[in-house]
Amino acid sequence: MARAFFGVLLVYHLLLPYNAASQENLCDISLSDQITLALDSIPLFSPQISVTGDTVHAIWFALDILQTSSSDGIQYCHSFDGGKSFSPLITIISSDSAFNPGIISCFDEYVYVSYTGFMDGIFGIIFQRSTDAGITWEQPEMILPNTRPRLIGAIESNVYIHYESQRGGNNGLLRSDDNGVTWQAVNLDMFLLDDFQLTSNMFHGVGTITGVHSEVEYYYSPNQGANWYASGIISREDPVPSIQPKIAVNDAGIIYIVWNDTGNVMLRRSNGYDEDDNLLWLPRIVVSADRYAVFLDVGVTGKFVTAVWDNYEIDKRYVQNCYSADEANNFCPKDTLSSGSNSGEPCVAASGGNVHYVWSESIEIGGAILYRHGTARELVQPTTHVLMQNYPNPVNGFTQIEYVLPVPDHVKIVLYNILGQRVATLVDEYQEAKNYKLSIEANQFPTGVYFYRMMTAHFSETKKLVILR
Repeated sequence: MARAFFGVLLVYHLLLPYNAASQENLCDISLSDQITLALDSIPLFSPQISVTGDTVHAIWFALDILQTSSSDGIQYCHSFDGGKSFSPLITIISSDSAFNPGIISCFDEYVYVSYTGFMDGIFGIIFQRSTDAGITWEQPEMILPNTRPRLIGAIESNVYIHYESQRGGNNGLLRSDDNGVTWQAVNLDMFLLDDFQLTSNMFHGVGTITGVHSEVEYYYSPNQGANWYASGIISREDPVPSIQPKIAVNDAGIIYIVWNDTGNVMLRRSNGYDEDDNLLWLPRIVVSADRYAVFLDVGVTGKFVTAVWDNYEIDKRYVQNCYSADEANNFCPKDTLSSGSNSGEPCVAASGGNVHYVWSESIEIGGAILYRHGTARELVQPTTHVLMQNYPNPVNGFTQIEYVLPVPDHVKIVLYNILGQRVATLVDEYQEAKNYKLSIEANQFPTGVYFYRMMTAHFSETKKLVILR
């Protein structure tokens, strides 16, 4: 019996969903043509993007050192049709008052921008908002002196700004629960985060630990940022520096983190919790091993996840992306988004099945801000158990059994002879909800009629298999 068991060659891998489009077709996603949001004779850089529904908000910084342009400082435009067309750009604040590029977030018709600036002789965090989806903007407001905003996020009426001190003090978190009208300190001494994501019941953050070696660590807060906890290092602990982490979380609570590992683009995905409620992670994935990546970002909507980065080679610089339609289990071949030879600083936002990319371009006459969008396809989750007839049948050599598992479950597949005696246990393990393919070397068994039976807590089915030698 044991000899027969070891004669079975088991090869598991993801299949196409039952009656669904192939992975190859899912990789053939049509993106829009490149749209120029801004073109000027001065440098344009640090684009940021935020999306709610079909409304897309974009900002960037225009630096006019020689005073040759009428538009400098933080520039803004929006789209109300999912990125098909954009409004004329406006200047939110000039570079006389804004010392660095801004950060942006939105929720419904509210749009929020923060930056480091100078007001009434005071240096610190300045905040501006629009209550009509970016059509008009209120006057800037100084909300915390001697600090610099790092991150901004919004969910319902709550707005959060994570800041760092400019005078050697502690890092902290501000919150407004009335859409940015009033502010209070939530945390006055917290981890310095590189990125964060807000969900209805959890704050998810990611930061870089700097010591002998630089590593990426995941943080979380279950109480709106008042207390933060370190969940452990997710990058490989080695002499290679891991930097510039970005984070995205989908509606199912799956966490995706990307980072730069000496020019390689790395990704790691959460995988539920253990019995002690400790967060589990799947192994690290090398999204790109070109070793030229500089800036990178990640976006997710449903099962679709995309990583974007700029490759900075000696004589050219271009923006690339790589995406998955099945929660980062399989990635499509990487693609180049930009058409120019000096593109960089990509940013991505995904919402409602759509994905939006923006980046900067250096050109001979100055700079440009460029944009593309597309529809995110995803593999269809199986909805019912299926045990397929093995093929070929009868078999002389290898045969394959395909089956569909719609929910995570313990799966057992047993091979019996014509007398009902167990010949081999082909599968006996807990498996995720996926489509599977099982390869069997049938020549290890005598000629005859067999039956294979699939059993889970919710399903049981038997099919006949004939071996001819």
